[in-house]
Amino acid sequence: LDVQTSWFHKITARIRDEYVNLRLFGYFSYNVEAGTRLGGKIQHFGDFFHPMGNELLTPINPDMSSFNLLPYYEYSTDKYYTQVNVRHHFNGFLLDHVPLINKTSIKLVVGGSLLYIPSKRNYLETFIGIENIRIGPIQLLDIDYTWSFDTEGSRDSGFTLRLSQLFNN
Repeated sequence: LDVQTSWFHKITARIRDEYVNLRLFGYFSYNVEAGTRLGGKIQHFGDFFHPMGNELLTPINPDMSSFNLLPYYEYSTDKYYTQVNVRHHFNGFLLDHVPLINKTSIKLVVGGSLLYIPSKRNYLETFIGIENIRIGPIQLLDIDYTWSFDTEGSRDSGFTLRLSQLFNN
């Protein structure tokens, strides 16, 4: 029996800020990361980099490093990757000027996510949504509508619901 083991190291660099205040214009959040592997040959699919994809209506992990419509494992890679995620929260800058809507607590949010891997090149998502949907003092959810693109052009579009912490605990 000949068993070969291969050791490698994963190196990831990440810059992230969840609240960059733009005062009157709201705030934005961003995540920029890149990673590679050094050392031996990767022998198992589980050792690849797997971006946080989503094929459900509600994201499993709705943080700044996930994608709304990315298919699971389609963009997994054993090479290097680069990822950028951005969300801008207008905090009433636009919707507070619309009659009747300005009486609600909903806020506008826009953003996008970009993933680059050598074998498939670019994957891009852009979205627009409303957040802070409430019943009385209880926040229920946020709704995003996302468009996804790859090197071939438009891929998919659809809604994503981000449930509040009330449902996630």
